Amino acid sequence: MSVQVISKIAGGDPPSEKPSYKRVFYNGTDTLYNGYAMCYQRAYGTAANAEWNRASWVAKPASGNLDNFAGFIIGVPGTGKAGPGIFKIVDKSKRQLGIGYAGAATTIGAVLGIINGSYYLWPSMPTIATARQTTTAAGEILVENESSPVTPAMAPYGALAGEGPAYALWEDCPWLEMLLDPTKGSTYFNNFVDGFQPFTGTSTTEVTDWIQTEVTSGLTQYKTDAALDAHGVLRVSSEAYASADDGITVMWRATPWITEDTKTLWFEARIKVTGAVTPDQFFVGLCNTITSMHPNGVIDDTVDKIGFYSHSGSTTLKLAFITSKAAIQAATATAATIAQNTWIKVGFKVSWSGSVQTVTPYVNGVAGTAHATAASVPTALTGLGICLAAHVDQTSTVAVLDVDWIRIAQLR
Repeated sequence: MSVQVISKIAGGDPPSEKPSYKRVFYNGTDTLYNGYAMCYQRAYGTAANAEWNRASWVAKPASGNLDNFAGFIIGVPGTGKAGPGIFKIVDKSKRQLGIGYAGAATTIGAVLGIINGSYYLWPSMPTIATARQTTTAAGEILVENESSPVTPAMAPYGALAGEGPAYALWEDCPWLEMLLDPTKGSTYFNNFVDGFQPFTGTSTTEVTDWIQTEVTSGLTQYKTDAALDAHGVLRVSSEAYASADDGITVMWRATPWITEDTKTLWFEARIKVTGAVTPDQFFVGLCNTITSMHPNGVIDDTVDKIGFYSHSGSTTLKLAFITSKAAIQAATATAATIAQNTWIKVGFKVSWSGSVQTVTPYVNGVAGTAHATAASVPTALTGLGICLAAHVDQTSTVAVLDVDWIRIAQLR
């Protein structure tokens, strides 16, 4: 273990080594320990009224209160203290040293934050503290709190803006918790930096991660062109354009994601297309096992699926969003506006309110029209897998779908 000694910090006074405290009320029943991060319960009472209790009522960090960090629990016995009750926190209103609770091994100088559904500190946004100690496991840790937490809107990278996953879609996903504890859920991320092994068609017993079905022609290849992305891009291409509907459908061999009651699912991919003017036929999303996503140039109407697509009847430079249970479909015709050879992030979230399932599409982090008709949402216990497709609808330009990355998570 090593501890960092704090002296004068450039641009301001050193953090206080004599923390100020504040008494707060916690209405939950969890057992709280020293170092647990708490947030103000801004949803207390009626929004239209001035509720004094909002200044002293705290709760477990959640998607609706992450920007309202209150402070760290202090002064409880080593065995913890169960709520509800009055607790003492290290007030975050000024920069000062205190004890936090890290969710994993941490190094000095690491920027730590809070996430939905956890009292622990993680390398996440919004950031609320800096580690002033190196530890080899989860547990109490010396931290310097931020008097003004860095909120998601202020962060330029990661699950917040730019090329990374969209914060609005992923803000309530306990991604790091699921990575550290598989009992919380499952995660999938592919940046296509380690190549791609497609089915070559030379052997019926060939085993690969992906199954591809060609119509006349088609190509799936791993690209590292600097013009695309030096870290790898998966290119799905019609390869030729001799006849309408030539191209390829690529299906991940596994179908592990099930739209099961209460098991929230998140999906997002960063893509760009060439050949969207006519338009050509593309698909990005999840579906049950399929060989051709666009039979005769039109989106399949027999297999369960959730995703973004275009086909021979689509509006130029638009992607539609579809949810389907077998032949019953619901589609938003102009869910995404695209441009030729321009990157865009498309994704969706499958969530539940009681027994009602809602599928909400996201385009560059902006939520679209949700699909909530049970008849058109994939059946529970039907497995879904990654599906990508690029088919040509013309005879002058190759249809190309480039995929920078795909990210998926689901609660258990």
